[in-house]
Amino acid sequence: GEPARGSRRVVGGTAVAGIDYVALSGSVTIPASAASADITLTPIHNNQLEGAVSVSISLTNQFNYDVGTAGSATIFIQDDHLPAVSIFAMVDTISEQGDTPGEFTVSRGGATGGDLTVYLAISGTATPGADYLPLNNPVVIPNGASSVTLDVIAFHDLIWELTEDVVLTVLTNANYDVGSPTTARVHILDDGTTQVPGVGFCAATSAVVENESPGIAVGLSITSSVPVTVDYRVIGGTAPTNRYSLPPGTLIIPAGNWVAFIPLQVFDDNTVEPPQTVQVVLFNPVNATLDAIKVHTYTILDDDANSASITATAPVATESGTPGNFRISRAGPTTASLLVNFEVTGTASAPTDYAPLGNSATIPAGAAFLAVGTALSAVGAAASAAGAATLTAGAAVLAAGASAAAAGTSAFAAGASSAAGASASAAGTAVLAEGAAVLRAGAAVLAAGAGAAGGGAGLSPRTEDMSGP
Repeated sequence: GEPARGSRRVVGGTAVAGIDYVALSGSVTIPASAASADITLTPIHNNQLEGAVSVSISLTNQFNYDVGTAGSATIFIQDDHLPAVSIFAMVDTISEQGDTPGEFTVSRGGATGGDLTVYLAISGTATPGADYLPLNNPVVIPNGASSVTLDVIAFHDLIWELTEDVVLTVLTNANYDVGSPTTARVHILDDGTTQVPGVGFCAATSAVVENESPGIAVGLSITSSVPVTVDYRVIGGTAPTNRYSLPPGTLIIPAGNWVAFIPLQVFDDNTVEPPQTVQVVLFNPVNATLDAIKVHTYTILDDDANSASITATAPVATESGTPGNFRISRAGPTTASLLVNFEVTGTASAPTDYAPLGNSATIPAGAAFLAVGTALSAVGAAASAAGAATLTAGAAVLAAGASAAAAGTSAFAAGASSAAGASASAAGTAVLAEGAAVLRAGAAVLAAGAGAAGGGAGLSPRTEDMSGP
């Protein structure tokens, strides 16, 4: 079998050798006749609370091999000292007018060493900033403490509304496990001192594709026995006025209804555009008071964007000179050029096996696709080898010529006036000249081969018959 090969490697990552894992040697030997060798990573048990850490190994080129794909790999070492974080609502019901705040407790149990940052998802029907004081997120359980408390301070908003709630959920993180319970809820009771409903947008933002116009939802905090009206108008945004239509107007929510929709009309076009916004404000309510969300940002999403795909139109390339070919195609408008990013993977390596392709290509305006050629660097290497062979042949002929010339010179010296000696010397000189000529030819072919080998790196994407498939 072949001799064993040693692979050099570079070790990185967030883990510390000697603390988190047994230090690696920096090289590995693939035995003769074997296709691979394993590197064993041995974690070290420690008492540190550190979360998951990583060890990354990257191969480096050596004289007897090139780095292929993939050239690196990563292993994560999970910490076995992670605390389990849970959440409780210790005071789960409060009133808008009450003096007692709601209370969440975020706990990590008995593991109290070090500060621990806990990430939360905040949801519920109550609106932060309007119905209660916004909560901190994330929260930090300080060193030495097993828990931290979050107070829910309700606002008295003078709006007749149903009971609302604040919901907190513990999110996953590498520095802790999610315990049980993972979610807690605090209810906020209406004070009951007013009979006027609130009117406001159902959400602060929305995003809809341009071929749809569902309108913008406006809702009440509680249904009313009489119609509720509220005025609206556009106050800004990035969308030009020719993309939509919404003159100032008055929205009517009939008695007994919860919701009505502002009739924003978006115009569908064939132009590729970035997301653009329309900002609408509510004002001058009748039979209601303005609720928390008074301004809405509506985002118009374009539906004319291209989609890109790739196929191998010449899926087999050979080292003898047959190139492969990829085709990057687009579906959608072709009025503008389109930059397409791509990632190159596989078992072949550039520039060892083929000329580098880069990581992006641009389909020109008016074109439906782009061809990307892959010339194998072995083609250039083959031409280079042919040049070397010719050069070797030239050297052999040159040596023969020199030998013949020497023989002729000896014969000439042996018979100073011998015509045969002169003739032999002339013949040797002729052969010598032929050898030199072949030597020059071999050098030229060698140079051409080197040019072919290097020229592959200059390959660039090309377009061909781009108007259709």
